[in-house]
Amino acid sequence: MSVIEKWKLSPKHDIRRLIAMIQQLYFFSECNKRRMRSYDVSKDDITKIIEKIRRRPHLMIDTSAIDIVHDYVSVSRMFHKLASIVGMFHINDFMVRVEHAFDNSQIESEHFVVQQLMTHSHYDGTNCIDSENHIVLPVCVQLNSIGKIPESARTMFHHISYSIQPVVMNSHTIDVWFRRFYPTNKLVLILCAQMAKALVHLHAHDIVHGDIKPGNTLVHFNDSDLDSDSSPDSSPDSSPDSSPDSSPDSYDYHDPNDDWDSSGGGACIYLIDYGMSGAHDDSDGTGGTKPYCAPETGNGCGTTSAVTTDNYKWSKNKKENDMWSFGLMFFTMIVLRKCISHPKEYPADFFENPGNGHIRPEYFNYVTDESTRSLFRRVLCPIEQRLTAVDFLREINEINKAIANK
Repeated sequence: MSVIEKWKLSPKHDIRRLIAMIQQLYFFSECNKRRMRSYDVSKDDITKIIEKIRRRPHLMIDTSAIDIVHDYVSVSRMFHKLASIVGMFHINDFMVRVEHAFDNSQIESEHFVVQQLMTHSHYDGTNCIDSENHIVLPVCVQLNSIGKIPESARTMFHHISYSIQPVVMNSHTIDVWFRRFYPTNKLVLILCAQMAKALVHLHAHDIVHGDIKPGNTLVHFNDSDLDSDSSPDSSPDSSPDSSPDSSPDSYDYHDPNDDWDSSGGGACIYLIDYGMSGAHDDSDGTGGTKPYCAPETGNGCGTTSAVTTDNYKWSKNKKENDMWSFGLMFFTMIVLRKCISHPKEYPADFFENPGNGHIRPEYFNYVTDESTRSLFRRVLCPIEQRLTAVDFLREINEINKAIANK
């Protein structure tokens, strides 16, 4: 009712206010909610949050009745309540990320991306599933929403931030899609060009994605188109041996006799999840998630820090880190014919010794087309020589055009 009252009192020409209110009613009035990801919350976090609230009297949150030292029952109850609120949820046709405002770095990153695009491009906040630039953006990012709660009703559970992102229907993350359809390398190269276009768009607005990996890459597909693009025996069981002893011919990046659709066989790629995004050479980041971090971050595969997948070194977000993560993801699909999600899935000698994180030169020879081989060599190279997204997109478009004309 309070939402409806606000609409009655607001200027009727302000369509954004109406959209925002419809969002609130639609997203949170139904109980059709499924938890997709939990965030780590401990009982110590409750104590820390209350201490932060008490150091911020301007929040007007009354915590005087809470004894964080002796009242174990109340603290435990608040812990279980907060753990049920924060996380990633699937609500209706949307993904909703909820964080407490004292630990909302991911939503702050999403807010930065949306603000950058709304300020410096034609994005108006409504075209959230952008098939032209191959990105999916939040439809709503709400930071520090406690200001909308009456002071007398404020609690620590109101002080949350959230973002809402539309779900891309009929899609898989690219690793699931790859296992299901086992696409030809020609189709992989088409999707690679689409992903490069997404990075060109983001990097042009000084946005570093910061976490390129299969789990953040969606492929929207048409079953009939993709099935016809793959040969009948193209299944994971019939894939070429990815061991180092396999002959280079088994990694031939295309077969001229294969049927294919230059538009991508009905497949369209989307880059999602901007929870680790930031400004180039300014915001803090890890370079992504292992095993897709660039060597120079200190978190790359083949480096000494790659022994564990939990601990990360932090540095500045860089566009070059995005290019490594993106290049490595598609290179492994082309050369190893699988989409890797864990460092142990690489062949034992895939990276150079003594652990500098770069790929052994022999693996580039498994790509028999010289132009494609050269392209990936120059994106999976030391940061000083690494291709930009613009240069990569220009060259891969030329490669795909040459394949289409054969």
